Amino acid sequence: MPTIKVITLAILALAIAAPVAAVAQRPSDEARLRAIASDYADCVVARYPSMAVDSIVNDLPNDEIAERHRRLNSVSCMGDARTGDVGGISFAGDTFRYMLADGLVRLHYRTTGPADLSAAPALARRAVAPLDEVALSTMNASRAQELRDRHATAMGLRTMAMLGECVARRNPEAVRGLALTTPASPEEAAAFLTVQPAIGSCLPVGSTVRLNRATVRGSLLLNYYRLAHAIQPVTTAAR
Repeated sequence: MPTIKVITLAILALAIAAPVAAVAQRPSDEARLRAIASDYADCVVARYPSMAVDSIVNDLPNDEIAERHRRLNSVSCMGDARTGDVGGISFAGDTFRYMLADGLVRLHYRTTGPADLSAAPALARRAVAPLDEVALSTMNASRAQELRDRHATAMGLRTMAMLGECVARRNPEAVRGLALTTPASPEEAAAFLTVQPAIGSCLPVGSTVRLNRATVRGSLLLNYYRLAHAIQPVTTAAR
């Protein structure tokens, strides 16, 4: 699955596995990296709002974002982010869009947003092609497993997106409130308690899933922004 590489001063990678995000080895690392990503998001969406909006509203894949909106890979914005190490951050799966959406909600819906998203049409999503078992049977085991893993990741991301849309429709204000909290903070934990009933009601009956807080926040805000923009669109100057 394509990744977006942001040149930065952080050392660890933001990676996603279906559908749980592995953000860091230690909680302190996770909090630090999430703070860096939050700072970066606020900077880049403020500088290039039309590019960020296009990426989120039209659900662009990573390779298309990298091609059409190269300025979103901003070295100067990452220099403004809180950090003290040397290295790079890779945003795999939906994590780059999660970051952009988080910043866009703060930029455009910080004070208020649509309280009812029921009139928004169902969000369009990229299809996930089924596995070709016949073709897989002709490949070596490692290549076949690689394709199975990619498919599982894509399906996991799609499931997470559907959960995010459901929760955003059920309690848009609680989801919007998540964007106003500092990542990995007590305020974020309290905001998750507010949105938790909607998450529970959107999960299939009897399902058991592992939900990573950073991934859930990102999915909720990405889908909230797409729905909110359909109801209450914002105007941005092209840059």
